[in-house]
Amino acid sequence: MWTRYDGRVVREELAVLASHGCNVTRSFCYWPDFQPAPGQLDDEVLERFGDFLNAHSETGLGTIPTFIVGHMSGENWDPPWRNGRDLYRDVWMCPNRPGSPRK
Repeated sequence: MWTRYDGRVVREELAVLASHGCNVTRSFCYWPDFQPAPGQLDDEVLERFGDFLNAHSETGLGTIPTFIVGHMSGENWDPPWRNGRDLYRDVWMCPNRPGSPRK
């Protein structure tokens, strides 16, 4: 959704949810879209997410962001730059480990 984001459509859909009594959504921050490379965030996607949050405020809804997308569909959606390393055992992702990009 983040690479094809349309704030008008989002606002229309949130208005429908609110009209049915919904007061919160769960939003999925698709990691490959938000972080295209190690240590790099996509400014345009972050702006779209900001608009998404504003649209929620405008319609009186809250949202629960989810930063690791997966499990419900049977897999985690990992950025290609991680090269298939295990998400839960990858010491490269830990800031205090040797070789980490976040030192």
